Amino acid sequence: MSALGFGYSDSATGVLVGLAAATVGLGGYGGLRFGRRRRLIPVVESTPIADGFRMPGEFERQEAVWLVWPEIFDWRMEGEPAQKVVAELAAAIAADIPVRLAVTASQAARARSMVTSSVEVVGITAGTGWIRDDGPTFLIDDDGARRGVDWDFNNWGYAGQNRFSKNFTSYFVNDSNEAAQRLIDHEEADCYRAPLVLEGGSIHSDGQGTIITTEECLLNPNRNPNLDKAEIERYLKSYLGAKKIIWLPKGVYKDVTSGHVDNLCCFVQPSEVLLTYILTNHRVIFPLLDPEYDPGASETLARAFPKHEIVGLESREILLNGGNLHCISQQLPARA
Repeated sequence: MSALGFGYSDSATGVLVGLAAATVGLGGYGGLRFGRRRRLIPVVESTPIADGFRMPGEFERQEAVWLVWPEIFDWRMEGEPAQKVVAELAAAIAADIPVRLAVTASQAARARSMVTSSVEVVGITAGTGWIRDDGPTFLIDDDGARRGVDWDFNNWGYAGQNRFSKNFTSYFVNDSNEAAQRLIDHEEADCYRAPLVLEGGSIHSDGQGTIITTEECLLNPNRNPNLDKAEIERYLKSYLGAKKIIWLPKGVYKDVTSGHVDNLCCFVQPSEVLLTYILTNHRVIFPLLDPEYDPGASETLARAFPKHEIVGLESREILLNGGNLHCISQQLPARA
Protein backbone atom coordinates (compact mmCIF):
# COMPACT_ATOMS: atom_id res chain seq x y z
CA MET A 1 0.00 0.00 0.00
CA SER A 2 1.44 3.36 -0.94
CA ALA A 3 1.18 6.45 1.22
CA LEU A 4 -1.16 9.25 0.30
CA GLY A 5 0.46 12.25 -1.35
CA PHE A 6 -0.88 15.76 -1.24
CA GLY A 7 0.01 18.83 -3.28
CA TYR A 8 -1.18 22.37 -2.71
CA SER A 9 -0.73 25.49 -4.79
CA ASP A 10 -2.18 28.80 -3.68
CA SER A 11 -3.17 31.41 -6.21
CA ALA A 12 -5.38 34.45 -6.33
CA THR A 13 -8.24 32.39 -7.67
CA GLY A 14 -8.04 29.08 -5.87
CA VAL A 15 -6.19 26.39 -3.99
CA LEU A 16 -5.10 23.34 -5.94
CA VAL A 17 -5.60 20.25 -3.83
CA GLY A 18 -3.96 17.14 -5.25
CA LEU A 19 -4.38 13.74 -3.65
CA ALA A 20 -2.20 10.99 -5.11
CA ALA A 21 -4.14 7.75 -5.34
CA ALA A 22 -3.14 4.98 -2.98
CA THR A 23 -2.91 1.47 -4.33
CA VAL A 24 -6.08 0.33 -2.60
CA GLY A 25 -8.99 -1.28 -4.38
CA LEU A 26 -12.52 -0.50 -3.29
CA GLY A 27 -13.23 -4.16 -2.81
CA GLY A 28 -10.21 -4.59 -0.59
CA TYR A 29 -11.48 -2.41 2.22
CA GLY A 30 -15.19 -2.47 1.69
CA GLY A 31 -15.84 0.96 0.28
CA LEU A 32 -12.71 2.72 1.49
CA ARG A 33 -12.16 5.82 -0.62
CA PHE A 34 -8.51 6.56 -1.32
CA GLY A 35 -7.39 8.87 -4.08
CA ARG A 36 -9.56 11.58 -5.58
CA ARG A 37 -9.53 13.93 -8.51
CA ARG A 38 -7.61 17.16 -8.50
CA ARG A 39 -9.82 20.17 -8.00
CA LEU A 40 -9.14 23.86 -7.92
CA ILE A 41 -10.95 24.99 -4.78
CA PRO A 42 -12.51 28.37 -5.52
CA VAL A 43 -11.31 30.86 -2.91
CA VAL A 44 -13.97 33.51 -2.51
CA GLU A 45 -12.46 36.98 -2.22
CA SER A 46 -15.44 38.56 -0.44
CA THR A 47 -16.74 37.69 3.05
CA PRO A 48 -19.55 35.36 4.14
CA ILE A 49 -21.63 38.14 5.65
CA ALA A 50 -21.46 40.11 2.39
CA ASP A 51 -22.56 37.01 0.46
CA GLY A 52 -25.44 36.07 2.77
CA PHE A 53 -23.76 33.07 4.44
CA ARG A 54 -24.01 32.25 8.14
CA MET A 55 -22.82 29.67 10.64
CA PRO A 56 -25.91 27.57 11.44
CA GLY A 57 -26.76 26.27 14.88
CA GLU A 58 -25.91 22.64 15.52
CA PHE A 59 -29.59 22.05 16.24
CA GLU A 60 -30.34 22.79 12.58
CA ARG A 61 -30.52 19.91 10.12
CA GLN A 62 -27.23 18.15 9.42
CA GLU A 63 -26.14 16.14 6.39
CA ALA A 64 -23.26 14.30 8.06
CA VAL A 65 -20.59 14.44 10.77
CA TRP A 66 -16.85 14.28 10.19
CA LEU A 67 -14.53 12.35 12.52
CA VAL A 68 -10.79 11.62 12.33
CA TRP A 69 -9.15 8.32 13.22
CA PRO A 70 -6.71 8.67 16.19
CA GLU A 71 -3.14 8.04 15.14
CA ILE A 72 -0.30 6.47 17.11
CA PHE A 73 1.84 9.63 17.35
CA ASP A 74 -0.30 11.26 20.00
CA TRP A 75 -2.57 8.84 21.82
CA ARG A 76 -1.41 6.45 24.53
CA MET A 77 -1.00 2.73 23.78
CA GLU A 78 -0.58 3.54 20.08
CA GLY A 79 -4.08 4.94 19.97
CA GLU A 80 -5.94 1.69 20.66
CA PRO A 81 -8.17 2.94 23.53
CA ALA A 82 -8.98 6.17 21.68
CA GLN A 83 -9.74 4.27 18.47
CA LYS A 84 -12.29 2.20 20.35
CA VAL A 85 -14.02 5.39 21.54
CA VAL A 86 -14.04 6.87 18.04
CA ALA A 87 -15.45 3.63 16.60
CA GLU A 88 -18.23 3.67 19.20
CA LEU A 89 -18.90 7.35 18.55
CA ALA A 90 -19.05 6.74 14.80
CA ALA A 91 -21.60 3.97 15.36
CA ALA A 92 -23.69 6.16 17.65
CA ILE A 93 -23.79 8.98 15.10
CA ALA A 94 -24.26 6.68 12.09
CA ALA A 95 -27.40 5.27 13.68
CA ASP A 96 -28.93 8.65 12.84
CA ILE A 97 -26.96 10.44 10.10
CA PRO A 98 -23.99 9.63 7.85
CA VAL A 99 -20.44 9.68 9.23
CA ARG A 100 -17.32 10.50 7.25
CA LEU A 101 -14.18 9.17 8.93
CA ALA A 102 -10.85 10.59 7.75
CA VAL A 103 -8.01 8.07 8.01
CA THR A 104 -4.45 7.78 6.73
CA ALA A 105 -3.32 4.91 4.54
CA SER A 106 -1.34 3.26 7.33
CA GLN A 107 -4.45 2.95 9.53
CA ALA A 108 -7.01 2.27 6.79
CA ALA A 109 -7.46 -1.48 7.26
CA ARG A 110 -7.69 -1.20 11.04
CA ALA A 111 -10.23 1.61 10.90
CA ARG A 112 -12.41 -0.22 8.40
CA SER A 113 -12.36 -3.35 10.55
CA MET A 114 -13.46 -1.48 13.68
CA VAL A 115 -16.23 0.80 12.43
CA THR A 116 -19.70 -0.15 11.32
CA SER A 117 -20.15 -0.71 7.60
CA SER A 118 -22.37 2.35 7.27
CA VAL A 119 -19.47 4.67 8.12
CA GLU A 120 -17.79 6.20 5.07
CA VAL A 121 -14.04 5.81 5.52
CA VAL A 122 -12.32 8.59 3.58
CA GLY A 123 -8.64 8.26 2.76
CA ILE A 124 -7.22 11.67 3.60
CA THR A 125 -4.80 13.02 6.17
CA ALA A 126 -6.75 15.43 8.35
CA GLY A 127 -4.29 17.30 10.50
CA THR A 128 -4.17 16.87 14.26
CA GLY A 129 -7.21 14.65 14.65
CA TRP A 130 -9.09 17.39 16.53
CA ILE A 131 -11.18 18.19 13.47
CA ARG A 132 -13.34 20.72 15.31
CA ASP A 133 -10.25 22.89 15.73
CA ASP A 134 -8.11 22.60 12.61
CA GLY A 135 -10.92 21.67 10.25
CA PRO A 136 -13.24 24.07 8.43
CA THR A 137 -16.35 25.82 9.66
CA PHE A 138 -19.15 25.14 7.20
CA LEU A 139 -21.64 27.89 6.39
CA ILE A 140 -24.96 27.92 4.55
CA ASP A 141 -27.16 30.51 2.88
CA ASP A 142 -30.88 30.63 2.20
CA ASP A 143 -30.49 29.53 -1.43
CA GLY A 144 -29.15 26.04 -0.79
CA ALA A 145 -25.43 26.79 -1.09
CA ARG A 146 -22.73 25.68 1.34
CA ARG A 147 -19.22 27.06 1.76
CA GLY A 148 -16.31 26.46 4.12
CA VAL A 149 -14.18 28.83 6.17
CA ASP A 150 -10.48 27.98 6.44
CA TRP A 151 -9.09 29.60 9.59
CA ASP A 152 -5.44 30.04 10.41
CA PHE A 153 -4.40 27.28 12.85
CA ASN A 154 -1.33 27.75 15.07
CA ASN A 155 -1.42 24.65 17.29
CA TRP A 156 -3.74 26.16 19.91
CA GLY A 157 -1.34 29.01 20.50
CA TYR A 158 1.63 26.67 20.87
CA ALA A 159 3.15 27.47 17.48
CA GLY A 160 6.64 26.04 17.28
CA GLN A 161 6.20 24.17 20.56
CA ASN A 162 5.42 20.56 21.39
CA ARG A 163 2.01 20.63 22.99
CA PHE A 164 1.97 16.90 22.34
CA SER A 165 4.84 14.62 21.36
CA LYS A 166 7.65 15.69 19.04
CA ASN A 167 6.46 13.38 16.29
CA PHE A 168 2.92 14.64 16.61
CA THR A 169 3.99 18.25 16.26
CA SER A 170 6.38 17.70 13.39
CA TYR A 171 4.03 15.50 11.35
CA PHE A 172 0.46 16.50 12.09
CA VAL A 173 0.61 20.14 13.15
CA ASN A 174 2.71 21.11 10.15
CA ASP A 175 0.08 19.41 8.03
CA SER A 176 -2.98 20.70 9.83
CA ASN A 177 -3.26 24.06 8.11
CA GLU A 178 -4.28 22.07 5.04
CA ALA A 179 -6.80 19.84 6.85
CA ALA A 180 -9.61 22.33 6.35
CA GLN A 181 -8.88 22.58 2.64
CA ARG A 182 -9.06 18.79 2.25
CA LEU A 183 -12.48 18.56 3.87
CA ILE A 184 -13.76 21.52 1.85
CA ASP A 185 -12.43 19.83 -1.28
CA HIS A 186 -14.15 16.56 -0.40
CA GLU A 187 -17.46 18.38 0.01
CA GLU A 188 -16.89 20.27 -3.26
CA ALA A 189 -17.53 23.59 -1.58
CA ASP A 190 -16.12 27.04 -2.21
CA CYS A 191 -13.72 28.40 0.40
CA TYR A 192 -13.20 31.58 2.39
CA ARG A 193 -9.68 32.12 3.77
CA ALA A 194 -10.16 33.97 7.07
CA PRO A 195 -7.23 36.18 8.22
CA LEU A 196 -7.67 35.13 11.83
CA VAL A 197 -6.09 32.51 14.09
CA LEU A 198 -9.04 30.53 15.42
CA GLU A 199 -10.07 26.98 16.29
CA GLY A 200 -13.62 25.79 15.74
CA GLY A 201 -13.96 24.75 19.37
CA SER A 202 -13.64 28.38 20.42
CA ILE A 203 -16.94 29.44 18.83
CA HIS A 204 -20.55 28.34 18.97
CA SER A 205 -23.52 29.70 17.01
CA ASP A 206 -27.22 30.04 17.70
CA GLY A 207 -27.88 30.09 13.95
CA GLN A 208 -29.56 33.47 14.14
CA GLY A 209 -26.56 35.74 14.25
CA THR A 210 -25.21 35.26 17.78
CA ILE A 211 -21.79 33.73 18.44
CA ILE A 212 -20.58 32.74 21.91
CA THR A 213 -16.87 32.57 22.72
CA THR A 214 -14.42 33.29 25.55
CA GLU A 215 -12.04 36.15 26.16
CA GLU A 216 -9.57 33.69 27.65
CA CYS A 217 -9.11 32.05 24.26
CA LEU A 218 -9.66 34.61 21.50
CA LEU A 219 -8.04 37.49 23.36
CA ASN A 220 -5.08 35.36 24.39
CA PRO A 221 -1.87 36.93 23.02
CA ASN A 222 -0.84 33.50 21.70
CA ARG A 223 -3.58 33.69 19.03
CA ASN A 224 -3.85 37.13 17.42
CA PRO A 225 -1.50 39.44 19.34
CA ASN A 226 -1.79 42.26 16.80
CA LEU A 227 -5.59 42.45 16.99
CA ASP A 228 -7.68 44.01 19.73
CA LYS A 229 -11.10 42.82 20.87
CA ALA A 230 -13.03 45.07 18.51
CA GLU A 231 -10.99 43.93 15.50
CA ILE A 232 -11.44 40.24 16.37
CA GLU A 233 -15.15 40.80 16.79
CA ARG A 234 -15.36 42.38 13.34
CA TYR A 235 -13.66 39.33 11.81
CA LEU A 236 -16.03 36.98 13.65
CA LYS A 237 -19.04 38.85 12.34
CA SER A 238 -17.67 39.01 8.81
CA TYR A 239 -16.66 35.35 8.51
CA LEU A 240 -19.52 33.77 10.47
CA GLY A 241 -22.34 35.97 9.22
CA ALA A 242 -22.95 37.12 12.79
CA LYS A 243 -24.54 40.21 14.31
CA LYS A 244 -23.70 39.77 17.99
CA ILE A 245 -20.77 38.26 19.92
CA ILE A 246 -21.21 37.06 23.50
CA TRP A 247 -17.87 37.12 25.35
CA LEU A 248 -17.59 34.83 28.35
CA PRO A 249 -14.60 35.70 30.53
CA LYS A 250 -13.16 32.18 30.81
CA GLY A 251 -13.64 28.59 29.78
CA VAL A 252 -13.06 25.43 31.83
CA TYR A 253 -10.38 25.72 34.52
CA LYS A 254 -6.89 24.87 33.23
CA ASP A 255 -8.20 23.89 29.80
CA VAL A 256 -5.18 23.25 27.58
CA THR A 257 -6.95 25.03 24.71
CA SER A 258 -6.97 28.29 26.69
CA GLY A 259 -10.69 28.19 27.33
CA HIS A 260 -12.55 26.75 24.34
CA VAL A 261 -16.25 27.44 24.74
CA ASP A 262 -17.26 24.00 23.44
CA ASN A 263 -15.74 22.41 26.54
CA LEU A 264 -18.14 24.54 28.55
CA CYS A 265 -21.46 24.92 26.73
CA CYS A 266 -23.37 24.56 23.46
CA PHE A 267 -26.51 26.23 22.13
CA VAL A 268 -29.64 24.10 22.61
CA GLN A 269 -31.60 26.73 20.72
CA PRO A 270 -31.32 30.50 20.43
CA SER A 271 -30.87 32.02 23.91
CA GLU A 272 -30.42 28.65 25.68
CA VAL A 273 -27.12 26.87 26.39
CA LEU A 274 -26.14 23.63 28.15
CA LEU A 275 -23.15 21.45 28.91
CA THR A 276 -21.13 20.00 26.04
CA TYR A 277 -22.49 17.22 23.79
CA ILE A 278 -22.79 16.16 20.14
CA LEU A 279 -26.13 16.88 18.51
CA THR A 280 -27.38 15.09 15.40
CA ASN A 281 -30.80 15.25 13.79
CA HIS A 282 -32.46 12.83 16.22
CA ARG A 283 -29.81 12.05 18.83
CA VAL A 284 -27.88 13.75 21.61
CA ILE A 285 -24.57 12.02 22.37
CA PHE A 286 -22.92 13.13 25.57
CA PRO A 287 -19.72 12.11 27.38
CA LEU A 288 -20.00 9.79 30.37
CA LEU A 289 -17.49 11.19 32.84
CA ASP A 290 -18.70 10.44 36.38
CA PRO A 291 -21.25 7.76 37.42
CA GLU A 292 -22.50 10.06 40.17
CA TYR A 293 -23.44 12.87 37.81
CA ASP A 294 -24.01 11.16 34.43
CA PRO A 295 -27.69 10.25 35.14
CA GLY A 296 -28.46 13.85 36.03
CA ALA A 297 -26.79 15.07 32.85
CA SER A 298 -28.86 12.60 30.84
CA GLU A 299 -32.08 13.82 32.46
CA THR A 300 -31.18 17.45 31.79
CA LEU A 301 -30.52 16.71 28.14
CA ALA A 302 -33.78 14.76 27.85
CA ARG A 303 -35.70 17.79 29.12
CA ALA A 304 -33.88 20.08 26.71
CA PHE A 305 -34.33 17.73 23.73
CA PRO A 306 -37.62 15.86 24.32
CA LYS A 307 -37.75 14.59 20.71
CA HIS A 308 -34.18 13.27 20.67
CA GLU A 309 -32.71 9.99 21.85
CA ILE A 310 -30.14 10.59 24.60
CA VAL A 311 -27.02 8.43 24.28
CA GLY A 312 -24.18 8.40 26.81
CA LEU A 313 -20.72 7.36 25.63
CA GLU A 314 -17.61 6.59 27.66
CA SER A 315 -15.08 9.21 26.61
CA ARG A 316 -12.44 9.40 29.34
CA GLU A 317 -9.77 8.43 26.83
CA ILE A 318 -10.50 11.57 24.79
CA LEU A 319 -10.57 13.72 27.92
CA LEU A 320 -7.13 12.45 28.95
CA ASN A 321 -5.75 13.92 25.77
CA GLY A 322 -7.16 17.40 26.29
CA GLY A 323 -10.64 17.46 24.79
CA ASN A 324 -13.95 15.68 24.46
CA LEU A 325 -16.40 14.22 21.98
CA HIS A 326 -17.46 17.55 20.53
CA CYS A 327 -13.81 18.47 19.96
CA ILE A 328 -13.14 15.45 17.72
CA SER A 329 -16.19 15.97 15.52
CA GLN A 330 -17.32 18.52 12.96
CA GLN A 331 -20.86 18.66 11.68
CA LEU A 332 -21.70 19.23 8.02
CA PRO A 333 -24.88 21.31 7.87
CA ALA A 334 -27.54 20.32 5.39
CA ARG A 335 -28.12 22.67 2.51
CA ALA A 336 -31.23 24.78 2.85
